[in-house]
Amino acid sequence: SAATMRCTVERASFTRCAIWPRLRPSGSCSSARKIAAARAIRRLNQRGYLVVVVTNQGGIALGLYGATDVEALHRWINETLHPQGAHIDAFYYCPHHSSVGPCDCRKPLPGMLLQALRELPIDRDSSFMIGDKQIDLEAAKAAGVRGVMIEDGDLDALVRRIIGDD
Repeated sequence: SAATMRCTVERASFTRCAIWPRLRPSGSCSSARKIAAARAIRRLNQRGYLVVVVTNQGGIALGLYGATDVEALHRWINETLHPQGAHIDAFYYCPHHSSVGPCDCRKPLPGMLLQALRELPIDRDSSFMIGDKQIDLEAAKAAGVRGVMIEDGDLDALVRRIIGDD
Protein backbone atom coordinates (compact mmCIF):
# COMPACT_ATOMS: atom_id res chain seq x y z
CA SER A 1 0.00 0.00 0.00
CA ALA A 2 1.03 3.62 -0.35
CA ALA A 3 1.30 3.97 3.41
CA THR A 4 3.73 1.04 3.57
CA MET A 5 5.85 2.46 0.78
CA ARG A 6 6.05 5.81 2.50
CA CYS A 7 7.27 4.16 5.68
CA THR A 8 10.41 3.10 3.85
CA VAL A 9 11.23 6.58 2.51
CA GLU A 10 14.41 8.03 3.90
CA ARG A 11 14.61 11.42 2.24
CA ALA A 12 12.32 14.38 1.99
CA SER A 13 11.66 17.57 0.16
CA PHE A 14 10.39 20.35 2.36
CA THR A 15 8.73 23.38 0.88
CA ARG A 16 7.07 26.42 2.30
CA CYS A 17 3.43 27.07 1.68
CA ALA A 18 4.13 30.34 -0.17
CA ILE A 19 4.48 28.27 -3.32
CA TRP A 20 0.80 27.41 -2.84
CA PRO A 21 -1.28 30.44 -1.79
CA ARG A 22 -1.93 31.55 -5.36
CA LEU A 23 -3.27 28.07 -6.02
CA ARG A 24 -6.33 28.70 -3.83
CA PRO A 25 -9.61 28.55 -5.74
CA SER A 26 -9.84 32.36 -5.68
CA GLY A 27 -6.16 32.82 -6.53
CA SER A 28 -4.51 34.06 -9.67
CA CYS A 29 -1.69 31.60 -10.22
CA SER A 30 -1.17 30.83 -13.89
CA SER A 31 -2.06 27.42 -15.24
CA ALA A 32 1.57 26.91 -16.27
CA ARG A 33 2.78 27.44 -12.69
CA LYS A 34 0.11 25.11 -11.29
CA ILE A 35 1.09 22.43 -13.78
CA ALA A 36 4.80 22.89 -13.03
CA ALA A 37 4.16 22.63 -9.29
CA ALA A 38 2.11 19.46 -9.70
CA ARG A 39 4.77 17.95 -11.97
CA ALA A 40 7.49 18.76 -9.45
CA ILE A 41 5.57 17.13 -6.62
CA ARG A 42 4.68 14.09 -8.72
CA ARG A 43 8.37 13.79 -9.73
CA LEU A 44 9.41 13.83 -6.06
CA ASN A 45 6.68 11.32 -5.14
CA GLN A 46 7.81 8.98 -7.94
CA ARG A 47 11.49 9.26 -6.89
CA GLY A 48 10.67 8.18 -3.33
CA TYR A 49 10.79 11.56 -1.63
CA LEU A 50 8.36 12.54 1.08
CA VAL A 51 6.97 15.96 0.22
CA VAL A 52 6.42 18.03 3.34
CA VAL A 53 5.05 21.57 3.53
CA VAL A 54 6.15 23.83 6.41
CA THR A 55 4.39 27.17 6.65
CA ASN A 56 4.05 30.11 9.02
CA GLN A 57 0.38 30.89 9.52
CA GLY A 58 0.48 33.83 11.91
CA GLY A 59 -2.98 34.90 10.80
CA ILE A 60 -4.33 32.26 13.18
CA ALA A 61 -2.78 34.05 16.19
CA LEU A 62 -4.03 37.39 14.89
CA GLY A 63 -7.58 36.04 14.49
CA LEU A 64 -7.64 36.59 10.73
CA TYR A 65 -8.53 32.95 10.06
CA GLY A 66 -8.61 29.70 11.97
CA ALA A 67 -6.67 26.47 12.02
CA THR A 68 -9.61 24.79 10.29
CA ASP A 69 -9.17 27.22 7.37
CA VAL A 70 -5.48 26.30 7.04
CA GLU A 71 -6.30 22.60 7.25
CA ALA A 72 -9.04 23.03 4.61
CA LEU A 73 -6.50 24.71 2.30
CA HIS A 74 -4.11 21.80 2.83
CA ARG A 75 -6.86 19.30 1.99
CA TRP A 76 -7.76 21.33 -1.09
CA ILE A 77 -4.13 21.33 -2.24
CA ASN A 78 -3.99 17.53 -2.03
CA GLU A 79 -7.40 17.19 -3.70
CA THR A 80 -6.11 19.38 -6.54
CA LEU A 81 -2.87 17.40 -6.84
CA HIS A 82 -4.43 13.93 -6.64
CA PRO A 83 -5.87 13.81 -10.21
CA GLN A 84 -2.40 14.75 -11.45
CA GLY A 85 -0.79 11.81 -9.67
CA ALA A 86 0.83 13.93 -6.97
CA HIS A 87 0.38 14.47 -3.23
CA ILE A 88 1.84 16.21 -0.22
CA ASP A 89 2.78 13.67 2.46
CA ALA A 90 2.59 16.00 5.44
CA PHE A 91 1.77 19.60 6.31
CA TYR A 92 3.21 21.41 9.31
CA TYR A 93 2.15 24.93 10.21
CA CYS A 94 3.06 27.42 12.90
CA PRO A 95 -0.10 29.15 14.18
CA HIS A 96 1.86 31.78 16.12
CA HIS A 97 2.79 35.35 15.21
CA SER A 98 5.89 37.19 16.37
CA SER A 99 3.79 40.14 17.59
CA VAL A 100 1.81 37.86 19.91
CA GLY A 101 4.74 36.07 21.53
CA PRO A 102 7.72 33.82 20.90
CA CYS A 103 7.56 30.19 19.86
CA ASP A 104 10.06 27.63 18.61
CA CYS A 105 8.24 26.67 15.42
CA ARG A 106 7.93 29.94 13.50
CA LYS A 107 10.48 30.16 10.70
CA PRO A 108 13.31 31.12 10.67
CA LEU A 109 13.45 28.81 13.69
CA PRO A 110 13.64 25.13 12.73
CA GLY A 111 10.84 23.79 14.92
CA MET A 112 8.54 22.53 12.17
CA LEU A 113 11.41 20.91 10.29
CA LEU A 114 12.71 19.27 13.44
CA GLN A 115 9.22 17.97 14.22
CA ALA A 116 8.98 16.44 10.74
CA LEU A 117 12.43 14.89 11.14
CA ARG A 118 11.28 13.30 14.43
CA GLU A 119 7.90 12.11 13.18
CA LEU A 120 8.70 10.92 9.66
CA PRO A 121 11.32 8.49 8.33
CA ILE A 122 13.54 11.24 6.89
CA ASP A 123 17.28 11.16 6.28
CA ARG A 124 18.36 14.74 6.93
CA ASP A 125 21.50 14.41 4.79
CA SER A 126 19.67 13.50 1.60
CA SER A 127 16.80 15.94 2.09
CA PHE A 128 16.33 19.54 1.01
CA MET A 129 14.00 22.47 1.57
CA ILE A 130 12.80 24.77 -1.19
CA GLY A 131 11.80 28.25 -0.10
CA ASP A 132 11.22 31.67 -1.53
CA LYS A 133 12.36 33.75 1.45
CA GLN A 134 15.59 33.97 3.39
CA ILE A 135 13.82 32.75 6.55
CA ASP A 136 13.15 29.44 4.78
CA LEU A 137 16.85 28.95 4.12
CA GLU A 138 17.68 29.94 7.71
CA ALA A 139 15.22 27.35 9.05
CA ALA A 140 16.68 24.69 6.77
CA LYS A 141 20.23 25.49 7.87
CA ALA A 142 19.27 25.44 11.55
CA ALA A 143 17.65 22.01 11.04
CA GLY A 144 20.70 20.68 9.18
CA VAL A 145 18.84 20.42 5.87
CA ARG A 146 20.03 21.78 2.54
CA GLY A 147 18.11 24.95 1.65
CA VAL A 148 17.40 25.96 -1.95
CA MET A 149 15.89 29.30 -3.01
CA ILE A 150 13.26 29.30 -5.74
CA GLU A 151 13.62 32.47 -7.73
CA ASP A 152 11.84 32.12 -11.06
CA GLY A 153 8.72 30.27 -9.92
CA ASP A 154 9.36 27.15 -12.03
CA LEU A 155 9.25 24.54 -9.28
CA ASP A 156 9.55 21.59 -11.66
CA ALA A 157 12.72 22.93 -13.31
CA LEU A 158 14.24 23.57 -9.89
CA VAL A 159 13.35 20.10 -8.61
CA ARG A 160 14.83 18.50 -11.75
CA ARG A 161 18.10 20.38 -11.13
CA ILE A 162 18.20 19.43 -7.45
CA ILE A 163 17.59 15.71 -7.92
CA GLY A 164 19.58 15.44 -11.16
CA ASP A 165 16.61 14.55 -13.31
CA ASP A 166 17.16 16.76 -16.36
